[in-house]
Amino acid sequence: MTLLSPAGLALAMALCCLGHRAAAATLGPEELFARLSPSVWMVNTYDPDGLPLAVGSAVVSAPQVLVTNCHVLSNASSVKVRREQITHLARLEAWDPQRDLCTLRVPELAAPAVAQADITQLKVGQPVFTIGTAGGIELTFSSGSVSGMRRNRAGQLFAIQFNAPISAGSSGGGLFDNQGRLTGLVTKRSADPFSQNLNFALPIHWLNELPSRHARIAAEPIPEIAALTGLPAFANNAGRSIFRHFLGLSHPRAFALSQSGHGYAASGDASTGEKTGASPAKRAMQQCLDARQGQCHLYAVDDEVVYLKPTRP
Repeated sequence: MTLLSPAGLALAMALCCLGHRAAAATLGPEELFARLSPSVWMVNTYDPDGLPLAVGSAVVSAPQVLVTNCHVLSNASSVKVRREQITHLARLEAWDPQRDLCTLRVPELAAPAVAQADITQLKVGQPVFTIGTAGGIELTFSSGSVSGMRRNRAGQLFAIQFNAPISAGSSGGGLFDNQGRLTGLVTKRSADPFSQNLNFALPIHWLNELPSRHARIAAEPIPEIAALTGLPAFANNAGRSIFRHFLGLSHPRAFALSQSGHGYAASGDASTGEKTGASPAKRAMQQCLDARQGQCHLYAVDDEVVYLKPTRP
């Protein structure tokens, strides 16, 4: 065994400590944005006529793959991702409506994937940063801290509460720690108009569980519309995925289907239009009529499959 001299031992200890500090080095806000912004993209969704539906955010989680909230993609017939002057078509790859977590496949995407944080090490009070499409303005950066770690009765983490400012369009954006690692996916803010910076993100370790959950969800049978006399079938897997998203919406909820097989979902959540005064059933049917995809049918209300007389556009 070789023994180090006192000077050699001191040098080895210094190098060890230096390496440890480098591994845990924090980045300033400017460095964070420069490193992470190439991996955060705007999401634009469109109806069957190519008209804009919604704007959200997405983060590159793997080569040619972005992760976002399923609700950002609700009712979309086509999806594009954009960053500055670059736009790519995207397709739905995996979905978990119950957790509001979906991934998009973009074959032309060359942006780097971000690193994931160890969610077990996240602490209340820790600095966090968001990048997303706040208010429809891409690459909006904000800072704050973790306000709470929200767990269910079984002690499982289901949401990260934080106070960095977000707006409509931030959904699907990244919540990063000060080492540039993705800790969560921005999902919503409080619907209470008197609440300030009461915001939530999905814990990023859920992303690792998405493939197995998606496989199970995709294999589950769902009511087949064609089995009901006079009702059309889903046009494609996108229609089925929208219906699965509908099943994860809060109550009350309704699902309308056009003669061409396109689905339209609405719920009673205040953030999706409860204050308009129209019931989810009326709003779902109106979405269907506005899309001009032929006759519209109210297919389901909450967990019950129903059938109403077709309404012509």
